[in-house]
Amino acid sequence: AKGLALEALVAVTPAPGKPRLKWLVVSLPAGADRAMTHLPGDYAGATLTVVDASPFPRSCPSEGGCVDQLTPPTDIDRDAPQMVSGLTRVSGQDPTVDGSFGVVGVAQLDARAKICVDVAGRVTSIELVQPSASAKYDQRIVETVKQWVFAPYVFAGKSRPACTNASFRAYINNTPGWGDGLPAPKEVPTTPSGPSGP
Repeated sequence: AKGLALEALVAVTPAPGKPRLKWLVVSLPAGADRAMTHLPGDYAGATLTVVDASPFPRSCPSEGGCVDQLTPPTDIDRDAPQMVSGLTRVSGQDPTVDGSFGVVGVAQLDARAKICVDVAGRVTSIELVQPSASAKYDQRIVETVKQWVFAPYVFAGKSRPACTNASFRAYINNTPGWGDGLPAPKEVPTTPSGPSGP
């Protein structure tokens, strides 16, 4: 098989008294017959078992084979929220702007938040990963988003908790003669967008 490119998944069973260890993914380009890496001392005495092999290895940063570490499947929390981009909001209003929000003159306020929901689509948490220039507007975003409801995220036929990123934008105009402020624009997203999920 030396002329065949391979990727091998290696299960790691730690020696007695050692902590759980990450599995290994060994990528062997065609022509490579070995891959070398340095592992922590906890791997000493561990049992390595090849549990799967495929002809689609990952690209190695240099010539020859390479070894990556992988969290064992049994250590993955399948009920943990998944980061997705396809959550659809089904109820709740956009954050509004009333008054100056501490801004003088004309300003555009931009913020980005991470929103997590439960299996029913109810918001469980909101984290401002990129606050705006106005703490009052940020507070309005948090208070408003907590009331939102999304369509449940379904994966493999089952509703699951999920998180997504959403962007918010508002315009303030406190120039004399223009009033106290302008309402939030229509382009505040009804369906938040974010990084792709699994």
